Amino acid sequence: MSYIEKIIGRMEDFIYWAVTGIVGAVASFGLLLVRKVFTSEKKIALLEADLKNREKAREEDRERMARIEEAQASTANGISQLQQVLIGKVSHGDQG
Repeated sequence: MSYIEKIIGRMEDFIYWAVTGIVGAVASFGLLLVRKVFTSEKKIALLEADLKNREKAREEDRERMARIEEAQASTANGISQLQQVLIGKVSHGDQG
């Protein structure tokens, strides 16, 4: 084997390993990218589910608050009526 043939052989080996490394790197990057996309889709799905759960909880809280406000208004109305009745009895009791 001549010196030039050895150099050509080494260049072929270098090119083979370089191409193999580049192909491997591109394939790894592609797999990483696919993995990131699927992971992101899963995260998005989880976040959307969490958002729906929070919206449902907010709606339930709004309904509870509305019932509490109705009960509070009813109680205030009842207290007001009771005060009027008691004031009326005290007023009528003084006259009698």
